[in-house]
Amino acid sequence: MITVYHGSVITVKQPIAKAGRENLDFGQGFYVTDIKEQAERWAFRIGRQQQEIPLLNIYQLDLDEVITDFSYLKFSRYDEEWLDFIVKSRKGLKPWAKYDIVEGGVANDRVIDTVEAYMNGMMTVEMALGQLSQHQPNNQFCLLNQQLIDQCLQFISVEQIITNMLSDLLMWNKIGRIVMRLSEKLEVSPLRALDVFYMSKVCDRLHDPETELYIFSDAYIVDEIMMELYQS
Repeated sequence: MITVYHGSVITVKQPIAKAGRENLDFGQGFYVTDIKEQAERWAFRIGRQQQEIPLLNIYQLDLDEVITDFSYLKFSRYDEEWLDFIVKSRKGLKPWAKYDIVEGGVANDRVIDTVEAYMNGMMTVEMALGQLSQHQPNNQFCLLNQQLIDQCLQFISVEQIITNMLSDLLMWNKIGRIVMRLSEKLEVSPLRALDVFYMSKVCDRLHDPETELYIFSDAYIVDEIMMELYQS
């Protein structure tokens, strides 16, 4: 068993292999990494883009069972085989289609500049591999087979991975969006909607980390407030 991580802004207890895009590094699958800091960086990035709280989903992956029962491809370094695989994936040629899981280096922002330069004929393969050898190693697993996910990946927990200052900022942003939605639903001013929000039990639940209400969508939380109003 190894511990793997998935950075996101939502809790993912039951991953779906086919939920992602096809033309990613290793294909259309559920991506995890055994490097915690890498998953945290990805969660921060998504959190900034969507103005949501970054979360770290934690799993146990039975790699022994994966290797025994499934088709497993591993790239140990940035080499010509890895580069060829990434290029074919990004061209939509689906080199991953015959595998259940693929492991190897990530084509992050810096790496992808080199890959795209090679794809556009601006670098030879030797030049591209020379550039890639200078990048800090990282790692990812793409789980392509739903049976593998159901059988070998066990959800353990989810953690909030941000500082208190950033948490407060993101929470204020979330509350602002909730209040504007509530204002439209109730057809009242934003100021009145803010009063309604702060008087609700939902507000208390939102600020209680144990309820995990903060990971739900703004629309869901507004619906919870409306339901509370109807029942009062």
